[in-house]
Amino acid sequence: MAGLDLFDIASRLATCIGDSLRNAEHPDDRYGVNRNWKGTACVWSGSQVAYDTCCEEAGQAWVVVNSGFITDSYPRPDSGSTTPCKVGSVAQTFEVGVLRCVGDGSCDCECKEQNALDVMIDFQALLAGVLCCFYDEEEDNCGSVQGIRWRFIGPEGGCAGSAITFTVQADTPCCPS
Repeated sequence: MAGLDLFDIASRLATCIGDSLRNAEHPDDRYGVNRNWKGTACVWSGSQVAYDTCCEEAGQAWVVVNSGFITDSYPRPDSGSTTPCKVGSVAQTFEVGVLRCVGDGSCDCECKEQNALDVMIDFQALLAGVLCCFYDEEEDNCGSVQGIRWRFIGPEGGCAGSAITFTVQADTPCCPS
């Protein structure tokens, strides 16, 4: 990469997680219907995501760009001993997440368990999408992904899901000559 292009990284992530979510297998299909996630995966502006389209659009997934810092020893922040134009990379934190529509609190135990299973399968697909997006075949590792953390969301407004934050190493923008 010639310089830092956050949108290219975020767009690539949206494609990776969307594909992973749509292709996840739901082995415990108690209702005889296809439970695969069918929503959209988009890059969102800002750092907050409104949980308002998970039911209308058959699920929602997102990528947002969070905080970042210049680093001379990824994944630790710059020690202050170098100038920004001489540093080789930045550490950029992203959040990816997924929501799906779930039954309300009045559904029976079987329905609640199917909702929980769907949310957990979506989480596993989300994590796989992140890791596979940065997989380095030559090194047989997940490339520059560090500090992976996750949380589960909801139910809120009929939506439940998960979000993952992680840091990626990227090239710094070039300083003008």
